[in-house]
Amino acid sequence: MNEEVHWEDIVAKVFRREELTDTEASWWAQNRDTAEVKEEWEFLTNLHDPLLRENRVLLKKQLQSFENKQPAKALNNRTGKLRSMFVRSWRYAAAVLLLIVAGVLIWQNQEADYVSEYFEPYPNIINPVLKGDPSSRNPIELAMSAYENQEYESAISYFQQINAPSDTIRFYQGNAYLGIDQPAQALFLFEDLVSSSSRFGGESQWFQTLSLVALDRDQEAVAILESMAQDEDHPYYAEARDLLEKIK
Repeated sequence: MNEEVHWEDIVAKVFRREELTDTEASWWAQNRDTAEVKEEWEFLTNLHDPLLRENRVLLKKQLQSFENKQPAKALNNRTGKLRSMFVRSWRYAAAVLLLIVAGVLIWQNQEADYVSEYFEPYPNIINPVLKGDPSSRNPIELAMSAYENQEYESAISYFQQINAPSDTIRFYQGNAYLGIDQPAQALFLFEDLVSSSSRFGGESQWFQTLSLVALDRDQEAVAILESMAQDEDHPYYAEARDLLEKIK
């Protein structure tokens, strides 16, 4: 991916729901589903802890300071390598902190696993499960067949083979990520579906809250659940009220 685009800054702007320039919006549309972007999104999601945010800021300042001290010629030739080196550095440092924080939380608080309690994969309503030779079936049929059999890793692999996936496909892919305990990837999809007012907007909102709870972002989940609990027509009205009472 082109370093000159400052793609990490664009991902961060989308994550913070800031307005993009036309150039940034065009880049996001073309690269949003790449492995690098998804990795960065997952990393940003895990940085909800203030200590990790502080660590990231410190390391980025070190990077900027180092680059500013280099001769102009050296910068022209080595900026990409230096940037990559320091990006890896703050990622490794943050990863260590994440492990420490996770260990402390597990030791201090053995709280209920609400995600396992409330998560039920959304039923397959778009494609019947067909029998026969798999080689004669398209990726959507194969993905939904694996999904219905709770073979979520296989389902995700097939989902990723679909060109220009619809909101419906992305919704089921998000469910599959939750099914294999990858809430950050699921959240990436569900937040986008909610903001785009997709066909499964209400349902996506529920799975968005489960993703947030799985990531220990309870305050954000509570805000969404409170909104859902005030709408009796919401498809997950009852579940939202019940979960809200437990985590509020």
